[in-house]
Amino acid sequence: MNLIPKPAHIEVTGGYFKVDSNLVFGNDQSGTIRYVVDESFNGGNPEGYALNVTEKGIELRAASKSGLFYGEQTLRQLYTSKGIPCVSIQDNPRFPYRGLHLDVSRHFFPKEEVMKLLNVMSYYKLNTLHIHLTDAGGWRIQMDKYPKLTTDVAFRTESDWQKWWDGKDRKYLPEGTPGAYGGYFTKEDIREIVDYATARHINIIPEIEFPGHSDEVFVAYPELSCAGKPYTTGDFCIGNEKSFTFMEDVLSEVIELFPSEYIHIGGDEAGKGAWKTCPKCQGLMRRNGMKDVDELQSYMIHRAEEFLISKGRKLIGWDEILEGVSWEEASERPGYLYQIEVQLLDENGKEVRWQEKKIRVKAEGAGELAGLESGNLSDGLENALTESRRTFAGQLLVFVRRKTEGEISVKIQAENCPEVSMRFT
Repeated sequence: MNLIPKPAHIEVTGGYFKVDSNLVFGNDQSGTIRYVVDESFNGGNPEGYALNVTEKGIELRAASKSGLFYGEQTLRQLYTSKGIPCVSIQDNPRFPYRGLHLDVSRHFFPKEEVMKLLNVMSYYKLNTLHIHLTDAGGWRIQMDKYPKLTTDVAFRTESDWQKWWDGKDRKYLPEGTPGAYGGYFTKEDIREIVDYATARHINIIPEIEFPGHSDEVFVAYPELSCAGKPYTTGDFCIGNEKSFTFMEDVLSEVIELFPSEYIHIGGDEAGKGAWKTCPKCQGLMRRNGMKDVDELQSYMIHRAEEFLISKGRKLIGWDEILEGVSWEEASERPGYLYQIEVQLLDENGKEVRWQEKKIRVKAEGAGELAGLESGNLSDGLENALTESRRTFAGQLLVFVRRKTEGEISVKIQAENCPEVSMRFT
C-alpha cells in the first residue's frame, strides 16, 4: 500500500468499501464520509487524524478541519478501481513544517502554474510554500510605491537563467518588449494564490531580498546603490537612509498581502565590496563604531527585524544573517534558538535511554519550546510525549526559542528519574 507520507500507524483489515471515484475526488463527500470534529482528539493536534474504512462506510475523525483535510488526501491516495481498501489509520505529522521552495525570480511561473503546484503539495500533505519573489533574475511582485520594479525589471533578455547570468548581455527589458522573458504577480494574483493555498491548508512565506541579490532594484532605482548607477552592484547602500525607506515600504506592502507569521528577507551572499569604499557606508561605520563591513549587513538585518516585529511578524533568513553579530548579541534577540543537550540519569546516577521514558518538558519565563515539531506542543509550552526532542549521540535534545529578554527556565521530567532543571539568560 503506497501512501506518501507513510502514516504513523496503519492496519489493513481486509475487503473494500465500494465507492464511485467522483465521491472521493469531488467536492461533496457528505454522503460517503462521516466526519467527526473532536477538539480533544490526539491531544488537540490540529493536523492529526484517524481514518477507519469498513465495507459499510468511512469515518474520519480529527481535532480540526486541517486534520480532516489531510485524512481526505489519504483517502484519495487509497482509492483503487475496486474501491477503497478497508483500513484503520492513526496519523500524526512527524514535522510541522513540510515545505517546498519555489524560485519564481530566476524561473517565472504564472499564477495558474503556482496553483497546480499547490494542488500537488496538498495531495502529499505539504503545508508551507516558501516563494522567492525577488532576485537578480527579476522582480516578481507588484509594488504600488515602486512601479518601476515591474515595468522596468520584471523582464530580461534571456529565458535560460544560466545563459543570462553568465553571458555578456545581462540586461533587463521594459514590460511589453517583444521576445522579453519574465513576468510578475499583480496584487490580485497574490491574493488569489494566498486564498487558494489557505483553502488547502498551506501557508505561504514570501522572500524579499535584502541587502544583496538585488541587482534588478538598482536598474529601476539606481539611487539605492552605493555608486548611484545601474548595473554596478547587487547590494543596497547601507549608509543611505533611502534604502531603509524602500525596505520598510516594500515589506509593508508584502505584509498586507501575506498573512504568514514569518517573512523571509534573504540576507545571503551580499558582495559587500562597494561598502568598503562607499563614503556613506564608511560614515555609518564610523558613527556606530563598526570594525568591518559584516556589521553593515547585521545593521540592515537588525532594522528589518525590528520593523517586522513592530508589525507583529517574525524575520527569517539564510544563515548569513548572523554575519557581523556576536553570539552574545544574537542570543539576546527574540527568536534565538537554543539547543540543549541533556543526559538523563536514574535515581542511582546511572544513564538511561530517553527513548524508553515518558518525558515532560516545560519552558517558562522568556522562552518557549521550539524545534521541528513545535506544532505538537500544548499551548506552545509543554510536551507530554516526544515531539520536541531529537536524539544525537544518545542524548536528549531540547530546543528552546527566546520570546523576550530575560531569564529562561527549562524543566525536564522523565518517569522514575530526578527532575532536570536549568536557568539561563
